[in-house]
Amino acid sequence: MKRKIRDTILKVDSPDTRDYQLKEFGVSAAHGPTILPLNLTLEEGRAVALVAPPGSGKTLLFEALAGIERPGVSRSGQLTGPPAHYVPQDPRISVLPTDKVRSLLAGVSLFNSWGPAENRPAVARAFQLLDRLRLSPRRILRSPFVDLSSSERRRVLFAAALLQDPRVLLFDGWDEAMDGDDRKAIAQLLGEHLEQGMRAVLTARRYPLRDLAQVAGVSLQTERPLAADGEAAVPLVQKSAPPPRSGPPLLRVERLYVPAGQTDWIHRSPAALPVDGASLALYPGEILVLLGPSGSGKSTLLEAVAGLRSASAGRISLDSQDITNARGSRRRKLTRNVQIVFQDASAVLDGRRSVAAHLLDAAALAKKDIDPRQWMDKLGLEQSLLGSPADQLSASESQRIDLGRSLIVEPQLVLWDAPEVGAADVDGGTLTSLLRAETARGRTFLVATNSPQLARSVGDRVAMLFAGRVIEVGTPRQLLVEPLHPLLEAYRQGQVLPRAEPQNSPVGCGYFPHCPRREEPLCAESEPVLAPLGPQQENKTSLVACFHPLGPGREPDRPPQTTEPDRPPQSTE
Repeated sequence: MKRKIRDTILKVDSPDTRDYQLKEFGVSAAHGPTILPLNLTLEEGRAVALVAPPGSGKTLLFEALAGIERPGVSRSGQLTGPPAHYVPQDPRISVLPTDKVRSLLAGVSLFNSWGPAENRPAVARAFQLLDRLRLSPRRILRSPFVDLSSSERRRVLFAAALLQDPRVLLFDGWDEAMDGDDRKAIAQLLGEHLEQGMRAVLTARRYPLRDLAQVAGVSLQTERPLAADGEAAVPLVQKSAPPPRSGPPLLRVERLYVPAGQTDWIHRSPAALPVDGASLALYPGEILVLLGPSGSGKSTLLEAVAGLRSASAGRISLDSQDITNARGSRRRKLTRNVQIVFQDASAVLDGRRSVAAHLLDAAALAKKDIDPRQWMDKLGLEQSLLGSPADQLSASESQRIDLGRSLIVEPQLVLWDAPEVGAADVDGGTLTSLLRAETARGRTFLVATNSPQLARSVGDRVAMLFAGRVIEVGTPRQLLVEPLHPLLEAYRQGQVLPRAEPQNSPVGCGYFPHCPRREEPLCAESEPVLAPLGPQQENKTSLVACFHPLGPGREPDRPPQTTEPDRPPQSTE
């Protein structure tokens, strides 16, 4: 007989206990994995990483540790030690989308310059913490949580936890939604707090955890207490150049500008531009990977193509038809021809309805009969999940169900934001097989990610995005092994990239202040546009936006340039 939830409420038996201990601690769910009893002792200044692939119960375990109760979930065993602060993978557990970031950080006020004197140390600390996490305090504090990128949300929640000086930190999804530079910034702060006596428990999908292991002062312990072992890193998949493109592209984005919000009249600053003059072309049956660091505008660009954000200038063409800021019947047609799979897919699923109901709803919309069990096999999910409510799915499972719904309606174009996949899924597994099968049926994919491993494994071509602009396009090998743009060379060498936050349309090259090949005043005053490197390239498979691209021992031809950004009039259709 299953124990009721109220009989298994977590209790901190002794808040003053020096160690954080789990004794035969287990979790079982009516719909989901059962986590075997776990024994763990965590001393001051130590961190433990629990490593397992998607869907193995990491989030379920952490919600149990944090005392979050869900229907059908029971817990057993004993937890002792200081109270813990939880950084969830799904921010909806602790934050409303309309919340302003400043309300999440203790003592921080929009009008901090003349606020109470006792608040000023907290304000200064919050500003310093955000800056170290590669976030602009002036912009972040005025933003509603919903306007932040996935990586920014994770870092803000981490900052909010640190400002409370936690004795125990639970960080769910260490390697989720953030690029390497963001993880390094978090790891450094984590190491400093561990040296001061904080304890930390983290979850991750795969080994190696280099960002954590290289931090001075971190005593890192890794365990596999869940359902499966950790995964190996994704190997480099060498791809041949795509065939020459003779027909017109299915999707063309030309000099697109998408603002982040309204003009800030208090500080006399215009709206920032997450997408700041981006251009790209996507051909039928192709998988184009949009690669870029956190905050570079990937999600905003996908949402603009899907019609969820309005462009202030530029043009989006689908099948040679202008769909920029489409309305009315054209917008309704667009919702069928273009489907978007969100990174936070759990937010678009009805948590009370079953997985099978979501798939059958999509089939009803497409006026077709499907076997939900076959779709679960295609998506690499257990058929036993068909009866599960959507709110009991992991982030990876939710996104796969959202992908299945999108594919069932047979769109021309699928936009996939930050696939929540493991290494085995990418390296010739479920994900690769599914994408190739769908492209053979005429489906086209635009995939956004900050993972070079994913880009090199599934992409026919890769477009690098930085500060809202596409700076290089080519095959995975061209961009990740033999790049032309200096920023990509720094990216390949593992250097920390400058912030790629939304800005107010800077003049010249966005990478100019950090580029070792810069030339003044050309790079500072003129914006390079995306163009072939030279006339010797017959297929034009490699494009770069740089006045001084890298070359094999020669001075390359310079791409065309413009001193004033070409801003087409906004579409009124």
